[in-house]
Amino acid sequence: MPLHFRTMKDSEAEAVSRLIQRTFQRFIAADYTSRGRRCFLKNTSKRAILRRKRKNQLLIVAEDNHTISGLVVVRKGNHISLFFVAPEFHRRGIGTRLFREALDRMKAAMPDLGNITVNSSEFALPFYTKLGFVAKRSAYYRRGMKITPMELQL
Repeated sequence: MPLHFRTMKDSEAEAVSRLIQRTFQRFIAADYTSRGRRCFLKNTSKRAILRRKRKNQLLIVAEDNHTISGLVVVRKGNHISLFFVAPEFHRRGIGTRLFREALDRMKAAMPDLGNITVNSSEFALPFYTKLGFVAKRSAYYRRGMKITPMELQL
C-alpha cells in the first residue's frame, strides 16, 4: 500500500505519542535539560495529543502499509508544533511529503497564508533548512528545551 496522509483518529493517540517520544529520546532528548525532557514528554502524552485535537489543531499522520510512519501538528494555522518521522522511516522522503501535505491544508484553510513558523530542535535544523526555513535567531533554552525559531516565507 502506498504512503498516504490523513487526519489522526482519536484511537491512534497512544501510538502517535509513542512514535513521538521514541523518536525524541533517540535524536533530541540529549540537547534538553531534565526539566525540558519532562516538559516535552508531558506535552506529547496520549492525553496531550488528544487535547491538541480537541483544540482543533491540525494533526496529520503519514501511513505506510497500515503503519503510522510520521506526524505533523499545526496550531494557529501556521505554526508547526510537532513534526516527527519514526526512525525506521527516516531518509525516505516521508517528512518532505508530510510537510507538503500540511502546507496544502494550511493554504486551503488560510488562503492568505504568508509564513510558517517552527521552533526547531538541533537535530531537525538541516531538514527545515532544506525546506526553505530560515533561523530567526540563535538557539536558546525555553523551559529546558533547546529551540531555534525558524520561519518560511511563502
